[in-house]
Amino acid sequence: MQNEEPRTQAPSRQSWEQHWSSLAQVLPAVLHVELSAWQVPPTQLPLQHAWLEVQAATSQVELARTNASTLRDTLSLTRQRFSAGITDSLDVVRAQEALATADLDIINAIFAHNLAKLALARALGVSSDGLQRFLVVR
Repeated sequence: MQNEEPRTQAPSRQSWEQHWSSLAQVLPAVLHVELSAWQVPPTQLPLQHAWLEVQAATSQVELARTNASTLRDTLSLTRQRFSAGITDSLDVVRAQEALATADLDIINAIFAHNLAKLALARALGVSSDGLQRFLVVR
């Protein structure tokens, strides 16, 4: 096991895109083959449903990160306003609370994303030995 520094930030959007780019290129072709072979409506396919859940969860992670970034900027501006005497400490505390909530939202979104990836792995029939590659966070 390598000694790595603990991460202080959540993975970037670019690393998520790199991680899923190969799967995003392959899975639509697999789904198309499955659709043509089974002749069932797309809404009834567990694989397609799992893939859509992963896409939705990925969007939620990106949204949570964007929201947290915005709230970090808001907190910075609120602190500057407090230093200038324009606002009171209550506004700073509210901005800190909003940022803490946004950070929790990131954690929850990543957790939901991992659950969606596990559901996709189950739909793909991945064995328990191969699950670690689905949960890699870069």
